[in-house]
Amino acid sequence: MHTNLVRRYIAMLGGIFIMGLGVALFRFSCMGNDPATAMVIAASDRAGVKLSIVLILVNTLWFCLEYLFGRNYIGVGTFVNWFAVGPLITFFQNVSIPIGLFPRRFPPA
Repeated sequence: MHTNLVRRYIAMLGGIFIMGLGVALFRFSCMGNDPATAMVIAASDRAGVKLSIVLILVNTLWFCLEYLFGRNYIGVGTFVNWFAVGPLITFFQNVSIPIGLFPRRFPPA
């Protein structure tokens, strides 16, 4: 039982790591993304606030809906996702630009 729980936590953390990296990568590509992330990116750009802060605020609204309609789906992953994906996106953006992994924006096609 204990090893199964550890594997589940490792899978959860790996998935959240990949989510943060994935959003940072497709944000760099300027090739479009899903509507929910596009809304967060647009709100962040318009408000001049870090993407991680806006994502946490939006996730708070989603959590309220989840609490009302899908309480049985709330678990540890809910809270780790809620507070970790945004900072991971910011981290990957801040690390990859200075080391030259990706430009700030790719030129238009």
